[in-house]
Parts: sequence; structure tokens; C-alpha cells
Amino acid sequence: MNYTMSALLLLCTVSFTGCVQKNDKEKGIKRSTAGTVIHINSEQEFDEITANGNVVVDFFAHWCGPCQKMGPIFDETAKEMPDTTFVKVDTEKFTDLSKRFGVRGLPTLMFFKNGKKIGQKTGLLTKAELRKEINKTYELV
Repeated sequence: MNYTMSALLLLCTVSFTGCVQKNDKEKGIKRSTAGTVIHINSEQEFDEITANGNVVVDFFAHWCGPCQKMGPIFDETAKEMPDTTFVKVDTEKFTDLSKRFGVRGLPTLMFFKNGKKIGQKTGLLTKAELRKEINKTYELV
């Protein structure tokens, strides 16, 4: 009887704690703060970050000239739009992720909302063009 009660108590405890929702920090999900850009370290991290909120992803390569020009524009825009998460994906390091999303040109920007891809732009954008695209995609205007 004592063993049954202990098992039941343990089961109830496990069930209860399993229902508690954790915040992003407790889940290990990195969220962008004003002025920061997240450089992903794994496909799992990419999926976790893009699962919530507005996320702009820059697929780039270090050898790509337009990508090198886009980098500072992307970083500056991240500083000005704290309610949007900015992520960079190195296509040389994450070839499977690039294939998964059909990246064929660089730089490629993809726009995610709560885990769903809702837009894409390929090629170098000015800061004004990037802001306009973000505002239009996420209906921020």
C-alpha cells in the first residue's frame, strides 16, 4: 500500500510538472534583444527561434560580396526593430538548412511568423528597402 501511494504521488508530480509551461529562457530558446543578431549553431536552434514571433533570417556566405554589404544593414536594422528577431544562417555551415528552404541565391532573406515562412527576398537590399519589407510582411505599418 505504501509503495502504491508513493508511485501515485510520483505520477501526479510528474504529470503536474509536465503541464507547466516554460518561458523561452527556461526552454533554452534565444530571443533577440534590441541591437543583437543571433548566429545559429544548429538546425534545432533555428527551428526553436523561428517558432515564435516575427523572425527575419539572413541566409549568407562569407565569400559573397552582396552578403558582406548586407551584414551591416541587417545589424543596424536589428538595433532599430527590437520587436523582431534577427537571425543569420551561414549557408556553408548549414547546407541542409539551406536546401530545406530552397536557398538558391545570396543573400536570401526569409520572413517567419510563429514558425511559418511567410515571405522571402533574394539579393542585396538597402536599409530602407529592408525596413519596408519587414513592415509590409509583418503588417507593422
